[in-house]
Amino acid sequence: MNNNNWTEEQITIVLYEYCRRPFGQFSGTKQFLKDLGALIGRTPGAIVRKVGNLANLDPQMRARGVGGLAHISKLDKVVWDRYFGHWNQLAYDAEVLLARLKNKELEQSVEIDLNNLPVGLDRKQEVKR
Repeated sequence: MNNNNWTEEQITIVLYEYCRRPFGQFSGTKQFLKDLGALIGRTPGAIVRKVGNLANLDPQMRARGVGGLAHISKLDKVVWDRYFGHWNQLAYDAEVLLARLKNKELEQSVEIDLNNLPVGLDRKQEVKR
């Protein structure tokens, strides 16, 4: 596995996963982290630590009293600041990076089945503020 400094692309992908999954799901024993680690060249433990670094920057986590890890890098902050409040851009950029790593076209790589979307004009949406 890679022991060098994290790249912007790796941090972007981990931030994307951080935003998609509950914080408590990040454990080095989880299969999704093993798969992600193999894809981006990091150990599951390294990804868990990076998630802890990102949690340090998350105002929602601080509001819950979760401090995250204290040793964030300048690049962690750069990536966080780029995407904070621009979550759609994060999703797009991360999916492009993941597709590239998988050697697939974006449409083949995305895990959303576009043929199985609900049909109709109205949908119920709940927003917590």
